[in-house]
Amino acid sequence: MGVKREVRLSDSFRAEAAVHFPPGGSIDGKPPWEMFEKGPLRAAIQAFGEDFEGNAIAYDPVRIVQMPPTVFFPPMTIYAILVEDWVEIMSIDVDSDYFGRINDPDDWP
Repeated sequence: MGVKREVRLSDSFRAEAAVHFPPGGSIDGKPPWEMFEKGPLRAAIQAFGEDFEGNAIAYDPVRIVQMPPTVFFPPMTIYAILVEDWVEIMSIDVDSDYFGRINDPDDWP
């Protein structure tokens, strides 16, 4: 296990994540920020904060946490970087088309 570090969210991450998970959710079914914050984001903060170096490398020095899909959330990848003695979560990649693909029989093999 690595060094325990403080984890901060960049402004750009917050803005990008809010597009996918708006406060209160959305009429078209996007999960609410509050649910994202308690689930995938909390898991990523814990993973990065407890063992930053132990996470997969996207490209040096950026580390990633990949989240599998759940009932509420599509698969996503969260990116972070070590800044001095703390970690900054800087970006997110969300597979927004995931639920449409798995529910469309024309996309099945």
